[in-house]
Amino acid sequence: MVVLLCLLLCFGPVLSFLIPESCDTMDCKLDHVMHIVSKQQGILDQQSRHIVSLEKQLSTMSCTKDNTGQNQTEFGTTTKGGHNMQSLMSGPQTTIPSFYAVKSRDQRDLAKGERIMFETAITNVFKSYDIYSGVFKVPLKGAYAFTWTIAMNNIDNHACFSLFVNDVVVGQTYLWNNGSDAVSTGFSVVEVNSGDDVYMSLCNVSQPLGEIISDIYRKTSFAGWCIACVG
Repeated sequence: MVVLLCLLLCFGPVLSFLIPESCDTMDCKLDHVMHIVSKQQGILDQQSRHIVSLEKQLSTMSCTKDNTGQNQTEFGTTTKGGHNMQSLMSGPQTTIPSFYAVKSRDQRDLAKGERIMFETAITNVFKSYDIYSGVFKVPLKGAYAFTWTIAMNNIDNHACFSLFVNDVVVGQTYLWNNGSDAVSTGFSVVEVNSGDDVYMSLCNVSQPLGEIISDIYRKTSFAGWCIACVG
């Protein structure tokens, strides 16, 4: 009460516009001042509760952000081979095992079961394709796509071409040239393991006739790339 009286005496001129002119006694003025103070205190309490609620919301948002960052870090963990899994799945192409090789010279005197050589590696990520053996050594386990295009010339030349994983045929095409030249193209998607050998060979079932060519008009080629590697 003493405090209110002091306020009334000190700030009377300021508070006078809030007190009705009909209130001419000290008790009446004190009642109005107490009502004003109580109302302001209620507003302060309401604002304090609102601030506490906002702080809780901010804390929840911060925790959610931290959890999301942790999940992204876990997804970005490296495989045993030292390659980032996220990069292998959706990152730059330089992290995806892949190769593209072409023949730089004709292959003549063909024999069944003979390996087809592709002497020039245009793309060779991980250096897994060997131009001297014609073998792609799988660097990472996963699902791979392989494609080949083989050209022959001269009428009645023919041959069968096989895609091998180790000693197992996983893809095959046949070409019979009934014109001036012809091209055979094949495509396979296979699951392979790290260390498997993938290569092209003439089929073992029939004796080929003619020669495999590669020139400025058509390129005999062999390519492969990982669709989904698991490390």
